[in-house]
Amino acid sequence: MDLKFYTLDVFSDKVFGGNPLAIFPEADLLSDDIMQSIASEINYSETVFIQKPISEKNSAKVKIFTPKNELPFAGHPNVGAGYFLIQHPQFIQGYYSKEKMIFEELAGLVYVSPLYAGQNVTGAEIEAPSKFNTSISIPSSVISRCIEIDEKFLVSADPPVVAGVGLDFVIAEVESYEILKKARCNISAFEETDKDYSYGDDFFSLMIFANNVGKNIVARVFAPLSGIVEDAATGSACGALGALLASRNNLQTGKIDFDIDQGESIGRPSYINVSVIKEQGEVIKTSISGKCVLVSEGTFFI
Repeated sequence: MDLKFYTLDVFSDKVFGGNPLAIFPEADLLSDDIMQSIASEINYSETVFIQKPISEKNSAKVKIFTPKNELPFAGHPNVGAGYFLIQHPQFIQGYYSKEKMIFEELAGLVYVSPLYAGQNVTGAEIEAPSKFNTSISIPSSVISRCIEIDEKFLVSADPPVVAGVGLDFVIAEVESYEILKKARCNISAFEETDKDYSYGDDFFSLMIFANNVGKNIVARVFAPLSGIVEDAATGSACGALGALLASRNNLQTGKIDFDIDQGESIGRPSYINVSVIKEQGEVIKTSISGKCVLVSEGTFFI
């Protein structure tokens, strides 16, 4: 079987920036096992497979795989798939318009809007499929072991917590950008922590961030148990971070925007925009957006 595929860099407007993504737009005949094997072979943080939607009211069924497992939702695969499909409508087997698409995913429906500069599509904005939620808190000592940073450098006013808007992450704040840069992924500590603090539909994954770096937030994400020692850009984690920060903000009703930088530490600078809408003090909607660039296309033989 010959399969057409494309690769993009997501959350960047330049090749070799952002987070690489592989897209297989004609995946109806592929089993989950085959898709997992392809994702493992490509070895990007995520690979996307496009299938016919269950409902004709939706645009596509989108399956997302890391090198190790399938995810119910992820940010950069949806932004990238939205950017790609709006320009290649021949691969859309359901609802299509130039202004909106709807993706069916394990976490629910994902609403996608393309970003334009004049007539040119530059990226996409997605609405997270799940309401913002937080669950368990994680001891600072655990985070300290995972990133090999003394726990005194973690911000104690807001302890590490599991949060998500479709896919859960542990989120922890560090004191400064300098501390953020010193973090190192301890895979053994992640393996032990996953046994003691397992949650949700994914392995133990950690976002750390510094919130006092100019006008932008700077973040790093480690997910070694999914085969991603450090991720270049993690839209779902950035969405969870924006929603978490918005939930702690005194604003009762309105919109809060966040600009998040990620990937610099691994040479893949990425720029993620998050918008959060609150009503009566509650987060009701989280959107994630960014630019994309097409990198390559080819044929995969199985």
